[in-house]
Amino acid sequence: MISARVFWLGPHSLGFRPRIRGVPRDLGRIRRHRSQDLVATTDGDPMRDPLHWMPIKYKLPLAFVVLGFLAFGIGGYLVSRFARNALEEEIHHRLEVTSSLCSLALENELILLRSRCEDFASDGLIRGVLEHPAPGDRERLAAHLRRNKVPLVAAFVDCIALDGQGRSFASAGPTTWSGLSEFEGTLSGSRVGPFDTGEGDPVGPSFGIVVPVLSLDGTRPVGRLVLRVRMGRFIHDAIAKAGRAIGLEDDSLELTVGDGAGRHIVVPTWLIRDAASGVAVRSPREDWGLRVEEGKGRAGTPERKPGWFFSESRLTNAGWTAVTSLDAEAALAPVRGLESRYIAAGLATAVVLVGGLSLVVKFLILPLGRMQEMARRMAEGDYRVRVAATSADEIGDLARSFNAMAEAVDERTRRVEAEHRRLEVVVNAMQDGLVLLDGDGRIVISNEAARPLSDILKGRFGVVAQKECPRHSAPDRCVHCLQDGRNEFQQCVLEIGEKIFEVIETTLPEDVDIPGSRVLVARDITERTIMNELQAQQEGLTVLGEVSAVIAHELNNPLAVISMFNQMMADGLDEDSPFRENVDVIARNTETCKRAVRDILDHICAEGVEVEDLDLEEVLHDVFRFLEPLARKNGVRLELDLPGDGELETAGDIVKLRQVFVNLVLNAIQAFEGREGRIVIRGRREGADIFVDVEDDGPGVDPEHVDKIFEPFFTTKEGGRGTGLGLPTSRRTVRTLGGELSYRPGSQGGACFRVALSVKQSVLGEGAQP
Repeated sequence: MISARVFWLGPHSLGFRPRIRGVPRDLGRIRRHRSQDLVATTDGDPMRDPLHWMPIKYKLPLAFVVLGFLAFGIGGYLVSRFARNALEEEIHHRLEVTSSLCSLALENELILLRSRCEDFASDGLIRGVLEHPAPGDRERLAAHLRRNKVPLVAAFVDCIALDGQGRSFASAGPTTWSGLSEFEGTLSGSRVGPFDTGEGDPVGPSFGIVVPVLSLDGTRPVGRLVLRVRMGRFIHDAIAKAGRAIGLEDDSLELTVGDGAGRHIVVPTWLIRDAASGVAVRSPREDWGLRVEEGKGRAGTPERKPGWFFSESRLTNAGWTAVTSLDAEAALAPVRGLESRYIAAGLATAVVLVGGLSLVVKFLILPLGRMQEMARRMAEGDYRVRVAATSADEIGDLARSFNAMAEAVDERTRRVEAEHRRLEVVVNAMQDGLVLLDGDGRIVISNEAARPLSDILKGRFGVVAQKECPRHSAPDRCVHCLQDGRNEFQQCVLEIGEKIFEVIETTLPEDVDIPGSRVLVARDITERTIMNELQAQQEGLTVLGEVSAVIAHELNNPLAVISMFNQMMADGLDEDSPFRENVDVIARNTETCKRAVRDILDHICAEGVEVEDLDLEEVLHDVFRFLEPLARKNGVRLELDLPGDGELETAGDIVKLRQVFVNLVLNAIQAFEGREGRIVIRGRREGADIFVDVEDDGPGVDPEHVDKIFEPFFTTKEGGRGTGLGLPTSRRTVRTLGGELSYRPGSQGGACFRVALSVKQSVLGEGAQP
């Protein structure tokens, strides 16, 4: 059965790319019908085609190729694998048998040689000489060993008699054996020594067998007898006695013998073959092609080579290990070609099957491919394509149904595009920002006016200052609050960058196409907020001015009376009168009150300035001469750093500027609070600007207070010593003259106040008198 699948093609699939994302209400109803009624069936099968990305005209031939490959290739591979496993098991079994026979042959030969050594040790002459040595016994014993002992066994090279202290007493050989040191020393039982490399010795690799020599009465050891055995002849005799039954005739087999002390000998193949075949031995002076090597494996055996089969067997009496190894590549050669032959047969069968599929591809696959191409073009927005229906079978019926669907979709799409364009024009024409969020807080629709709010929600703009929020007071939670649909904040005011937005939320009904969606409307209220703040500030200044004028008037009269009568009292007192100090206290506090009233009036009432050309260096010198004695009295060093030569000529009010710099220097002196310090008045010219810095190395300004020091009535001085109007008044004066007064941390850790003015020009404020 062939079932048709119905696709929904939205505005994006038509090549239509609006600036807003979303669909109209009617389109939402259509999409709900699609999800409920028009989804094509899959016959309840949840498994997905693993080759869904491949065209069916390639998929069907590939299926037959795979089936043929599986039938012959995989099957043949399994058969060859079973044969290989069986062969490997047989090889391992053979190696185990061979290794056991080798170790048995070597161990039997060792037992025979040890028995012969024990027979030598029971010789009465040897026992008597070692128990009671006399002059000339050393040569007599050496000749006895050389004539009567060593020739008895072909593998023996030398026989050395050790005295009761383990020292060499007599030797049958003409040369000294380097491996004898393994046996010298304290007396012990019989044992087999480690392999000796035989470097520089014509005997070649060898090993020793040591047995104790007892006294004539057999009660105590009087020495030891060491027999040196030629390794090549020993292995040859052991394998020769076992004969062909040992199974070492194969050239791919290797025999390695380890002494358990970290050394091993790899036996040459020719030696094994000659011994097993009964070939006569070579000259006993030769080294038999043996080399003693240091082993990396267990018991001194060599490190195992990759691609080889191994089997090892231990010689119990000597502690040796016999390892037999076989080249896996040579052993498995009979089954190596089975896999490739089976795979070739599978591929040939697959090729034959593909040739029979040409008719299926021509009359079934190609028509379906043309229909798939038309569907792809429709998905790209071309709804005028149609499929030619040339047959009356299921393929033809499917083509005619496809053409009917294309006509319906084309008509519906034109209506959707028209409605979508109208929606786009309306939304983008709005002056207020509009953002539609889904249930997870993601943006679905947004217009250009909502770009600042969209950037906040997308994390592109990280600075948000909260102005008003009914839910919380933490600015870092604003984005979370906007995106979380569970928060019913309704309305809030945010400061984004340099603009202020009033954000209003509306939750959409549950029956919309996007569950849990909400609409955010952002209105720019920056100008309105600024006007409200300016109006409130102006009203506050007006009220403050009126109140200050009344307070100043009400305070100045009593202060004048107090000052006058206090002066009269001072004139009537003697110089040494005890009341003289009280009169001085009244005078100082009266003057402080007058200065506070005058500062308030200066800040409230904007006085005019008299602008004239002046040299700022002269003003700074006046300030220096005026305040240097006061600074020196307080332990502060006041310095000038000026360029000279008229570099600081400007236009301004001499009196006002002098008052500004006096105020800045006095603040710096007071900041030291009696401690020693340094104040530098530094002036320079940069282009058309003049900069004067009043810098000290005092405690500086607390970072928490930097944003407040130019606010009226803000002061950090204790005991009512300041009104908090000096810096605001000075800044207003400088700005009236077209300059700027600012603060920055000093280079020495203190404070630095900078006055910036223009060269030979003045910007008059309101009320300026030229």
